[in-house]
Amino acid sequence: MRKLLLVDGAGTDESTRIAVYKYFSLLIVLLLTFLLVRNVMRSRAGRGMIAIRDNQIGAAVSGVPLNKHKVLTFTPSALRSPASAVPWWRCRSTRSARPCSTSTTPSSR
Repeated sequence: MRKLLLVDGAGTDESTRIAVYKYFSLLIVLLLTFLLVRNVMRSRAGRGMIAIRDNQIGAAVSGVPLNKHKVLTFTPSALRSPASAVPWWRCRSTRSARPCSTSTTPSSR
Protein backbone atom coordinates (compact mmCIF):
# COMPACT_ATOMS: atom_id res chain seq x y z
CA MET A 1 0.00 0.00 0.00
CA ARG A 2 2.87 2.36 0.73
CA LYS A 3 4.18 1.82 -2.80
CA LEU A 4 0.77 2.63 -4.27
CA LEU A 5 0.58 5.91 -2.37
CA LEU A 6 4.20 6.75 -3.30
CA VAL A 7 5.36 7.05 0.30
CA ASP A 8 9.09 6.88 1.19
CA GLY A 9 10.25 7.65 -2.35
CA ALA A 10 8.68 4.55 -3.89
CA GLY A 11 7.64 4.83 -7.53
CA THR A 12 9.85 7.77 -8.33
CA ASP A 13 9.55 7.65 -12.12
CA GLU A 14 7.31 10.30 -13.62
CA SER A 15 4.92 8.02 -15.51
CA THR A 16 4.05 6.14 -12.32
CA ARG A 17 3.38 9.36 -10.45
CA ILE A 18 1.14 10.64 -13.24
CA ALA A 19 -0.77 7.34 -13.39
CA VAL A 20 -1.35 7.32 -9.63
CA TYR A 21 -2.41 10.98 -9.71
CA LYS A 22 -4.91 10.28 -12.50
CA TYR A 23 -6.26 7.23 -10.69
CA PHE A 24 -6.91 9.04 -7.42
CA SER A 25 -8.27 12.13 -9.20
CA LEU A 26 -10.77 10.04 -11.14
CA LEU A 27 -11.65 8.09 -7.99
CA ILE A 28 -12.46 11.35 -6.19
CA VAL A 29 -14.55 12.60 -9.14
CA LEU A 30 -16.42 9.28 -9.23
CA LEU A 31 -17.13 9.42 -5.49
CA LEU A 32 -18.35 13.03 -5.68
CA THR A 33 -20.58 12.19 -8.66
CA PHE A 34 -22.06 9.22 -6.82
CA LEU A 35 -22.81 11.34 -3.75
CA LEU A 36 -24.35 14.11 -5.86
CA VAL A 37 -26.64 11.74 -7.77
CA ARG A 38 -27.67 9.94 -4.58
CA ASN A 39 -28.57 13.21 -2.88
CA VAL A 40 -30.47 14.48 -5.92
CA MET A 41 -32.53 11.28 -6.10
CA ARG A 42 -33.46 11.67 -2.42
CA SER A 43 -34.53 15.29 -2.85
CA ARG A 44 -37.94 16.61 -3.87
CA ALA A 45 -36.82 16.98 -7.49
CA GLY A 46 -35.52 13.41 -7.51
CA ARG A 47 -38.77 12.02 -6.14
CA GLY A 48 -40.60 13.96 -8.86
CA MET A 49 -38.34 12.43 -11.53
CA ILE A 50 -38.99 8.95 -10.17
CA ALA A 51 -42.74 9.59 -10.11
CA ILE A 52 -42.68 10.73 -13.74
CA ARG A 53 -40.62 7.68 -14.72
CA ASP A 54 -43.02 5.28 -13.02
CA ASN A 55 -46.33 6.79 -14.09
CA GLN A 56 -46.48 10.11 -15.91
CA ILE A 57 -50.23 10.57 -15.62
CA GLY A 58 -50.20 9.62 -11.93
CA ALA A 59 -47.40 12.09 -11.26
CA ALA A 60 -49.33 14.88 -12.98
CA VAL A 61 -52.44 14.08 -10.94
CA SER A 62 -50.35 14.08 -7.75
CA GLY A 63 -49.21 17.64 -8.45
CA VAL A 64 -45.74 17.05 -9.85
CA PRO A 65 -44.93 19.78 -12.43
CA LEU A 66 -44.08 17.64 -15.48
CA ASN A 67 -42.44 20.31 -17.63
CA LYS A 68 -40.19 21.55 -14.83
CA HIS A 69 -38.96 18.07 -13.95
CA LYS A 70 -38.45 17.06 -17.58
CA VAL A 71 -36.28 20.14 -18.14
CA LEU A 72 -34.34 19.37 -14.93
CA THR A 73 -33.80 15.83 -16.19
CA PHE A 74 -32.77 16.45 -19.79
CA THR A 75 -30.72 19.65 -19.44
CA PRO A 76 -27.67 18.04 -17.76
CA SER A 77 -27.66 15.33 -20.39
CA ALA A 78 -27.85 17.86 -23.20
CA LEU A 79 -24.99 19.86 -21.69
CA ARG A 80 -22.81 16.79 -21.12
CA SER A 81 -23.01 15.55 -24.72
CA PRO A 82 -21.03 18.37 -26.37
CA ALA A 83 -18.49 18.32 -23.54
CA SER A 84 -17.75 14.67 -24.20
CA ALA A 85 -17.51 15.21 -27.97
CA VAL A 86 -14.89 17.97 -27.76
CA PRO A 87 -11.91 15.62 -27.18
CA TRP A 88 -13.05 13.42 -30.05
CA TRP A 89 -13.29 16.37 -32.46
CA ARG A 90 -9.99 17.74 -31.23
CA CYS A 91 -8.36 14.41 -31.93
CA ARG A 92 -9.95 14.16 -35.39
CA SER A 93 -8.90 17.66 -36.37
CA THR A 94 -5.17 17.06 -35.82
CA ARG A 95 -3.19 16.90 -39.04
CA SER A 96 -0.60 14.38 -37.92
CA ALA A 97 -0.52 10.84 -39.25
CA ARG A 98 -0.31 9.39 -35.74
CA PRO A 99 -3.54 8.17 -34.18
CA CYS A 100 -4.71 10.13 -31.16
CA SER A 101 -3.89 8.66 -27.82
CA THR A 102 -4.70 9.48 -24.22
CA SER A 103 -1.55 7.81 -23.00
CA THR A 104 0.91 9.88 -20.99
CA THR A 105 3.93 7.82 -21.94
CA PRO A 106 5.88 8.84 -25.03
CA SER A 107 5.52 6.57 -28.01
CA SER A 108 8.40 4.33 -29.02
CA ARG A 109 8.52 5.59 -32.63
